Formats: sequence, C-alpha cells, structure tokens
Amino acid sequence: MSLSFEDALKKYDEQFIETHKKEIAALSRQEKKIFDQFMDDHPGKWIELEGTGYIDDLNDYFDKHYSRLVRLLVPEPLRDDLRYMLGKLNKFQYDESCCRRSFRSRDHSPFRRRALGMLDAYYLMGFRGTDLNDMGKYVSRTDCPFGVDISRRKTESADVYIIAARIDKGDAGVIGTIKEMMNSERNTEILTAAVIRAVFCSDNEELHELMCRLLVA
Repeated sequence: MSLSFEDALKKYDEQFIETHKKEIAALSRQEKKIFDQFMDDHPGKWIELEGTGYIDDLNDYFDKHYSRLVRLLVPEPLRDDLRYMLGKLNKFQYDESCCRRSFRSRDHSPFRRRALGMLDAYYLMGFRGTDLNDMGKYVSRTDCPFGVDISRRKTESADVYIIAARIDKGDAGVIGTIKEMMNSERNTEILTAAVIRAVFCSDNEELHELMCRLLVA
C-alpha cells in the first residue's frame, strides 16, 4: 500500500534527522529551534528570530545567525541562489501576498521570516526528488510524486524566489519551461501564479515582455 502524503513526508523527515545527526547537533540553540519547527510543521510560530532593528544585509545576518542551518537545509549547488535572492528581497513589498517592486526602504528586517521560508522550500526539494540539473521540472512541479499541491508547509511564496533566482542565473531548463508555459498551444504546461510572480521578480526582460503580451492577449 502506498504512503499518504503526510506519512511519506514524516518518513522523509525522520530519515533526514537520522542521516544528519552530527550536523543537527552542531546547530545553535536558535537554529535548532527553527529546525524543530520545520519538522513539526508550525510555520505560524516562526516569530522569535535573532536580532532586532534595521538589517542592512540579509546575507550578513544569515552568516551571523543561521549559517549552519543554511548548510544543513540548502543543497550546495543552490546556495549561491539563496545568497543572490537574500540580497534582492528588499526590492519587493513586505506584504506576503504581493511580490511587486518596492523602493520604500533599504531595510531587510521585514524579510527575515520570508527568507526562512526559502530554507524550508529548499529542504523539501529532497522530498520531492528534485533533480538539480533539471530544475525545469521543479517549475512545472512534475518532480513531485504527490502532484501539484506538494507542500503541507505552503512554500509557494518561497518557490517564487527560488524560480526567480534560477531565471536570473540563466538556467536554460527553467527559462525554457516557462516559455513553453506561455507559448504552447497544446497546454502541455500549466502557467501557475508562482511562475508569473517569479518572472516579474526576475530581471529577465525577454520573459517580462512575453508575459506582458500573454496577459494583454
């Protein structure tokens, strides 16, 4: 009998904990607390974060407070993507439901929880079986054995930034999949809200133009 989504994810969490005992033991008290919240599925409780006040650079903030958690959860080939997006998050509005450009402040502090959500989304790539050499499947969600609604932790907002980073890094598979979503007359790929938002969070002018043409059509 096949496992349910919840049982399969629980099994994956348990295997991850068993495999990474040494790395988990090396986490700081705050990092361990956040890691336990990821495992217990309590995203609404990610509220007690290190530091207060103005943050000039999220990468410096994460290097100081969460470096071991990043190494534990984020696949090594994608850590540069994370650093890239941490440096870019304050270009978007604070509102979790909107990713439009905003130039209101240089302060990165409102984006700390959103950045932690990205760590959880990167962690779930292991559960999804994501091929890091074929991230186009991540965009279309065909890498997930449980269908489109893969995350009990609701990481769609984090997916936006992960996909946007891949676009700006020139990932041919990701860009090609998005173009197929926008141009295909056979509806072989479904254009999701996360992909639309990712395009506008990227700096790819060609995709901007294609998306605008599609939305106007």
